[in-house]
Amino acid sequence: MRTFTILIAIFIFAATQIEAKVYGFIIGVDNYVYQKNLRHAKDDAILFYATLKHINPLMDVEWNVLLDDDATPENIVAHLIRYIKVIKEEDTFIFYYSGHGSDEGIYVSDSYMKSGMLPYEDLKLGIKYISAKEKLIFMDACNSAAIIKKKLTAYENEKFRTYSTARSSNKTGQNTILFLGSGVAEESMELGIVGHGLFTFFLCAGLRGEADFNKDNYVQIDELFYFFRNNTFATSKIISTKYQCPLLIGNFDKKLVIANLN
Repeated sequence: MRTFTILIAIFIFAATQIEAKVYGFIIGVDNYVYQKNLRHAKDDAILFYATLKHINPLMDVEWNVLLDDDATPENIVAHLIRYIKVIKEEDTFIFYYSGHGSDEGIYVSDSYMKSGMLPYEDLKLGIKYISAKEKLIFMDACNSAAIIKKKLTAYENEKFRTYSTARSSNKTGQNTILFLGSGVAEESMELGIVGHGLFTFFLCAGLRGEADFNKDNYVQIDELFYFFRNNTFATSKIISTKYQCPLLIGNFDKKLVIANLN
């Protein structure tokens, strides 16, 4: 079993001879000009941040949190460029987004009379050029699964080319796991009674121990997935005539340990 990989290196003290670091990039947008305002996207981002801090408060992490007007497409791209420059292969990169989503990309801050659209191509390319061997992507937005349908084109490849010249942008052995809050053409629902989006609420509850079905004080990735998928789907059917069914995509051992509750 792959014991000391992916989130295990983040959430518990894994013995390693390489001094690795975790970089967490968290975005939450409630307030829009051209889109309908959301109620709990910022709350979701803060909950996700607090959950990771709670699981392992002593881990070496650089957090960057952008909320509402700070989360412009330009600011997000600038952060991705910086990550391309500084993140090493042995590091881990975490990306979390809560806000509006579409078939073409995510809607971040649309203040300053701009559209706020960040195309999936740009987001995927920025993440691709980050050298971290382990990358974890969390998306709580409508149409989250559309991110895996978009292919990179020659035009978008130019955007980050300058900043990736000195980096090995095609490293082998990189592992990206996507935790997607909704399928293609599905809504990502919010639940006022808990003050969060369904996906993020159950994701964070699972990480804090609710997903430890066999009570061994370890949350495995299969346990976490079944917990947030099944609860999100069941609750969405109760509160709406539609449904929301999160996805987990990547190459990993299904018994991969995500959180140590000891």
